Amino acid sequence: KTAWMDFFSKNWSNTCSERVSLTECEELEDADDQAYSIRRFSYSDKVVDLRCITVFRGHVLGAGFDLTGQMLWPASGALCNFIISNRSAFCGKTVLEIGAGAGLCGLWAAKFSDKVVLSDREESVLELLDYNAQKNPGLAGPPDVFSLDWDVNVHELEAKYANGFDVVIASDVIYPEGQDHIPGLFRLIRRLLNAPRGSCSPRDESRHERVFILSYIPRVQSTTDRVHSVAAEIGLNLRLVPWSEYTTKPNLMGSEIYVVTTI
Repeated sequence: KTAWMDFFSKNWSNTCSERVSLTECEELEDADDQAYSIRRFSYSDKVVDLRCITVFRGHVLGAGFDLTGQMLWPASGALCNFIISNRSAFCGKTVLEIGAGAGLCGLWAAKFSDKVVLSDREESVLELLDYNAQKNPGLAGPPDVFSLDWDVNVHELEAKYANGFDVVIASDVIYPEGQDHIPGLFRLIRRLLNAPRGSCSPRDESRHERVFILSYIPRVQSTTDRVHSVAAEIGLNLRLVPWSEYTTKPNLMGSEIYVVTTI
């Protein structure tokens, strides 16, 4: 077994793993708005049809509004492959995606999990998330959509989901221009991983430890150094998962997956 699988076997139940590669079947123009497209992703008999902005369309580039959260970024593909590869580990779990954007990773998690909540902050992104959630129901129906500002209303999230989350996921929320956000991100993660389990019994609580699964592109060394130093300061342990353990080819633009736990 790999070190990653040893970790899962110890802390999670019914886990198996295989190397997978998510397939993007086609891109369809959105009849409702030509600024958007519908991109179809599939694995086995499961499909996600994702509405998102295609940035290379000329009329979108001059649209005059923030496109960041409505685009699909490269690290999301790596996280989707990881989720699908370890899908048995998501069975029976509750999952929160932060900075969900168009929601691709959370929608795939919903195919295998008991409960998924997709969160972001911008109103236009939340509207897109709600659209994609309704079009792509998971095992328990459409995922919830929650307006979350990391520095403002985490208490509202905790009040609504009193049992907390088994898994928190995020992709492309770390980038060179946004290094100042890393401490806030990791403080949020520590809070979510250490949150009380509400009505869960002690037996349930000991069954597995909570994890944060992060996918990002290490574009510059200073960002990677900051990620590791801030995580250590805040009390988080980062474990890099080699791409060869969950997918069949290197990730786009060198995206990396980290499994994060409290120390």
